[in-house]
Amino acid sequence: MNENKKDLYEILGVIDSAESVVIKASYKALMMIYHPDRNKDKEYSLNKSIEISEAYKILIDPDKRRNYDIK
Repeated sequence: MNENKKDLYEILGVIDSAESVVIKASYKALMMIYHPDRNKDKEYSLNKSIEISEAYKILIDPDKRRNYDIK
């Protein structure tokens, strides 16, 4: 894996062979934790929730996930 590339699986806390239902459940749980409306540190929460959302968008889409895994 490229050193500059973020590990999207690590961001969502799932293994690389995780099924979409596990990815979705992890995404929902993390968003409940890091949603800016639920935290005092709004800036950190916003950045974390954006990072989680970006990882989810790639890993939940089979084509985008396949491309990510190849690179």
